[in-house]
Amino acid sequence: MSVNFYARATGSPTIGPALAAALTADPEGLHVGQARAHCDFLMRAHPELGLTTMAAWRDLLAQPGITLWAESGYQISVQELLEEITDPRFRRFGWRTPDFRDDGVAFTAAAFQ
Repeated sequence: MSVNFYARATGSPTIGPALAAALTADPEGLHVGQARAHCDFLMRAHPELGLTTMAAWRDLLAQPGITLWAESGYQISVQELLEEITDPRFRRFGWRTPDFRDDGVAFTAAAFQ
């Protein structure tokens, strides 16, 4: 079982036009990553938006007007999601082929299906 998480712009975040467009292009929002039972959280890298590090993602998620949503429709706080991403208690089995790791977190630039 897995859950995909998305960032949405619900206010007026102070971000560039490309990032603002990406946050609103898909009704679900910008794909942040996927949580899978008993596996590391897999972050979604967006190289064209500069979102390839945990620092870049933290900067975006800290912006006022950015909210996080699970694909099933519930909202999650930035703090809760960052805990799930980085807390070792949630890291049981790693991804076999992440594209790369940053700050100990697995990333992929591949679009999720």
